[in-house]
Amino acid sequence: MRHVHLQSGHSYPVTCQRVTSCIARLFGIPLLWFCLLSSTTQHAFASDEDWHCSESDPECVPIGEWMITVGVGIGMRTNPIVNGKDIPLFILPEIRYYGERFFIDTYTAGLTLAEFNQQMINVVGTIGFDQIYFKSRSIGNFVIESGAFSVSDDDPDQQSSDDPEIDFDRLHSRDTAGLAGLEYSYYNQYWDLSLQLLQDVTGVHEGQEIRAGLAHFFSIAGELFEVAGGFSWQSEKLLQYYYGVELSEVDSPLLAYQANDGVSPFFRLDWRRPIANRWSWQATLHYRWLSEEISGSPLVEENSVVTFHLGGVYHF
Repeated sequence: MRHVHLQSGHSYPVTCQRVTSCIARLFGIPLLWFCLLSSTTQHAFASDEDWHCSESDPECVPIGEWMITVGVGIGMRTNPIVNGKDIPLFILPEIRYYGERFFIDTYTAGLTLAEFNQQMINVVGTIGFDQIYFKSRSIGNFVIESGAFSVSDDDPDQQSSDDPEIDFDRLHSRDTAGLAGLEYSYYNQYWDLSLQLLQDVTGVHEGQEIRAGLAHFFSIAGELFEVAGGFSWQSEKLLQYYYGVELSEVDSPLLAYQANDGVSPFFRLDWRRPIANRWSWQATLHYRWLSEEISGSPLVEENSVVTFHLGGVYHF
């Protein structure tokens, strides 16, 4: 089976999940219609009629075995936060295990409840990714996440030096939330559709997130490609926690901001070329359009996030 990685963005065929979110890969859900996601799971539950692992494919993950990969290269994720530094992506480690029902995929774990007619229903646990823009070092340095919305009418370049400004040191900490919920997926040899319904179970923001993604897999002259698209819907509580500004955090009520729920679409393109039993080249481009509720925040100065990475992947 194949499955879109909604946030970090890798996927594989049934018994051998194939790297492509993070997707996160972005997507992402960034997830995808995203990313993941960044993002979100990839499983391997095979029957005699499923695709089988090939020794020529180093991305193959047989059932009951662990797979560890390390991507090394050059990459970056843009940071939409005001005066935020772009996030470098040099080393991308991943750890995967797929049992008959239980699976682990780096920052995601799950349990398959039902499987029928190339469809699966899973219980999954994962993490959110919005906190990465507010941290100097975070998981965002090591993973790729999953019609554009309009941006805020405010133009920071037109503001005078006398206008009130937000002191970022006074803002509450934007922490990582643990998410859990149900996932539905449909897969065949060339397509993967995924939908996740997630709830914060760690009490960080108590919000919800829906991640959806559709991916298409194909090859041209031995080059492997994945094209994916999707979206993530995020609730009012989630967006207010990360992008809202409370009255208690600013001196002027003009700087306070109340976010509503919003939808962020994304697009992702992956390329991979096996070059040896344990090595492959890989490139990823992920583009996420931020929802109007995010781009309209006084904490945000961009209306999109671009992620790219190019390098080699070693398979232990």
